[in-house]
Amino acid sequence: MSFEAEFLTMMPSTMSVYAFVSFDTYGDPSYSTSAATYRCYMEYTPTLIVDQLGEEVVSKAIAYIASTEALNELSLYVLPDGSTGIVQSISQNWDDDGIHHNVVNFRG
Repeated sequence: MSFEAEFLTMMPSTMSVYAFVSFDTYGDPSYSTSAATYRCYMEYTPTLIVDQLGEEVVSKAIAYIASTEALNELSLYVLPDGSTGIVQSISQNWDDDGIHHNVVNFRG
């Protein structure tokens, strides 16, 4: 699916996502050596959300990502400011044609 040009103009930043591969013998995650780059819009505002366990938590940043593929919460997300984000929840927003974009909430 392609995005409307107007939608992409609202996403001035880019984010790199390194896919989760596996856990090593010490329980540390390992990631792919190449990253997928996505256009995104970031909001760095504390927001009260409901996480994947149904609990209310504070999200420190929200990313609206121009991707229709399912994103993995175990992947490594490098935010536009160069920091790495710890995922609280991932949801997909739909329109009449199907999945339109992903919304990822990060904790502080």
